[in-house]
Amino acid sequence: MAQTQTIGVLRHGETDRGVSALPQIILRFCTRKPLGAAGAVVTVILIAGAIFAPAIEQYSPTAQNHLEAFQAPSGTHWLGTDNFGRDVYSRIVHGSRVSLAVGLSSSLLGVTLGALLGLFSGYVLGKTDLFIQRIVDILETWRW
Repeated sequence: MAQTQTIGVLRHGETDRGVSALPQIILRFCTRKPLGAAGAVVTVILIAGAIFAPAIEQYSPTAQNHLEAFQAPSGTHWLGTDNFGRDVYSRIVHGSRVSLAVGLSSSLLGVTLGALLGLFSGYVLGKTDLFIQRIVDILETWRW
């Protein structure tokens, strides 16, 4: 009589030892692409700072105190103050929200318009397709 051998089934994201593969993937990425890992860390820090801005700020980013204008970095104002006495750290943290929103929305708009233009160009074909391709080629060569 033949013996049957049972083969264990791995769940999605698990290795043979039952441990999640995510830490291994992250470690492999960090060793193979250190600049990409550094960029990812900076991006995650900016996103976390933007999300938790009200919790991590010490001062209002818009509150003015003319008596504290042009102060150097210290324990009370980590990055100092500007010419109106506003805390620079709080302004940077709140400004990251606007920067991330503009960056994400412009990327989303570009991808959406590019995909729609490509779909339209591929659907109509002919001279219209060639015209759209030439316009896109011209836009690619310009340095905005």
